[in-house]
Amino acid sequence: MSLFLKKAGLTTQEIVVVSMAAFVAADAPFILISYLAFLFGDAYQAATDVAAKALLKFYPSFWTPSYDVVAPAWAGRAAAPLGTLAPYLGFWMFMLLLWCLMGVFHAAVLRLQFVKKEKMPFPMFVPINEMLSRQEKGTFGDYLKSMPLLIGLGLGVLTGVLGALNYIYKFSQVFYAFGQFYQPWIGDILSAISQRTIGGWWMLIPADVACFYLAPLDILNSMVVMLFVFIILYPLILVNTGVIAPGTGTNWGGPFPFVPFIIYYAPIAVGLWAVIFGYKIYGDSIKRAIQRAKAGEGELSDFIVWAGFIGTWLLWLIIWAAFGANILALIASFAVYLLYTWGIVGVNAATGTWCGWGTQLRR
Repeated sequence: MSLFLKKAGLTTQEIVVVSMAAFVAADAPFILISYLAFLFGDAYQAATDVAAKALLKFYPSFWTPSYDVVAPAWAGRAAAPLGTLAPYLGFWMFMLLLWCLMGVFHAAVLRLQFVKKEKMPFPMFVPINEMLSRQEKGTFGDYLKSMPLLIGLGLGVLTGVLGALNYIYKFSQVFYAFGQFYQPWIGDILSAISQRTIGGWWMLIPADVACFYLAPLDILNSMVVMLFVFIILYPLILVNTGVIAPGTGTNWGGPFPFVPFIIYYAPIAVGLWAVIFGYKIYGDSIKRAIQRAKAGEGELSDFIVWAGFIGTWLLWLIIWAAFGANILALIASFAVYLLYTWGIVGVNAATGTWCGWGTQLRR
């Protein structure tokens, strides 16, 4: 799609905007779920869940419709009453748009550190950048004829065909995520030798394998060693020394809960590191924004970057304060979220994969 848009005359920056819009549309269930849940899920769940019912009492009246409105549509007995839902839908569409704008300007700020200063590889985007670069240089035709590219395209097509056939013939355990080939037999073997202590999802994801191939070798080696130690070796040592009982998982429990460390603590630490060591580039950018310095070709001006970043986040905080949220809690959560996002972007910049649930923190 990027090459088609390039030939149509769009700039690289315009292609990024169109591609991101396509990604949001394709990945909408993951991105929109926190917002659409307010329209149907919360009121419906509150009818049978005591905790959800208690939480619903704190909702402003314009957040979610009543159970009587959503129940027939949720159960599939009637069409959604769009006229009644329109005000709620309009409000949450506005909040979603604001959330997306916050992400765009936040990304522009993060780019100062990870792209301009540290020049991180961002393995997921290496193939796209390579193709666009060759198109701009006029060498894309030769690139299309190169054997590595043709082999890679063939492997990609084969992986896609096998992934589709797997839903029909089920030669590997089928899960909801396309392109993941689950290998439960690995888990069975590890469980047998660890007295049911080693768990986890064991799968082959060809797309991730290709992405890791593009990651820096020192990062890749560190990941392999860390995962082997904490996922396999660590539980074996604990169960055989009697520190934990057989069958006790170590991912969320035990002396060192590994999963919370990976999902929460490590990203915040990486984010704090990025802010501390990147303070100069952020400070210089803010100075240029105050001076209204002219942006380079294909760049957003520093004024637009910081005005958009501060403005969207300030509006977000004001809205939640108007809802009755505690101001100190809002500021604290804002600081934690910024550090967390800095961290997971740093991880993605080095490895091409994710390590946390960043989109859930805003909710």
